[in-house]
Formats: sequence, structure tokens, C-alpha cells
Amino acid sequence: MAVVTLTGASVLIATTDLSDHIKEVTIDDARDENDDTVLSMTAKSMTGGLPSPTVTIKIRQDYAASKTNEIIRAAVNVATAIIVRPVGGTARSAANPEWHFTGKVLSYQPLAGAAGQFQEPSVVFQPTGTPLTYLTTST
Repeated sequence: MAVVTLTGASVLIATTDLSDHIKEVTIDDARDENDDTVLSMTAKSMTGGLPSPTVTIKIRQDYAASKTNEIIRAAVNVATAIIVRPVGGTARSAANPEWHFTGKVLSYQPLAGAAGQFQEPSVVFQPTGTPLTYLTTST
């Protein structure tokens, strides 16, 4: 099994490629946790419920037009399309899958950083009622 080093990834937010300003990206394809334990069991049992995906990005802040601050501010409490691919500029495939998500930002820190350091706020896109889509076939 090949080990993947994340280099050259592609992150589009609201159709704008912000890959050159994103330091980290994490996709969490979570499910709500439901307790389905019954009296006849000798230990707790859990099952997955509704999808509850999130996409978290760590950005290098930029206040210029059409850059991180403007794009993220526009996503606050607004359903926003996000597309992530491990290798940008390369066709979608089983070896280079693509994730589509519609999320909204509920908390944004437009100014986050220490003296003399890059401003690198983390932004979490929360679910808006549609599941995360995983695609492996070319477009």
C-alpha cells in the first residue's frame, strides 16, 4: 500500500481556488452516534446515524479582494460549495479522489495570530443537510 504525502492539493471554496493560501485541510466524514444498547447486551453498543460531515481548513489570511477573508466571510451562515482533491490539476480518479461538500461557517476569526507570525485561522465548514460526496471517476 502506497503512503500518501499531501502536496499540491486543491481546495476550491465557492468555485475560488484558495489552495495557495491553505496550510491544512481535514475532511471528517462523521456520523451522529446513536446508542442502540438493549437490556440483553453485556456492553454498550453504538450505531451511526445521520451523516454529520465537516471540512476544516487552516488558512494563511489575506485581506485582498477574492482572497481568504472575502471568501470565508461570504460563507458565514451561508451554504457554500467546497471541493477538495489530493492532487490539484490532475484528473479525478481512484488514485486522486474528489470530495464535494456544501457547508457553512458558523464561527470565523478574521484576525488570529501572534506578533511576528503568520495569521493562520482555522475555519470549520459545518453541514447544511447534504452529505459529503466522494467521487473517483473522471469528469
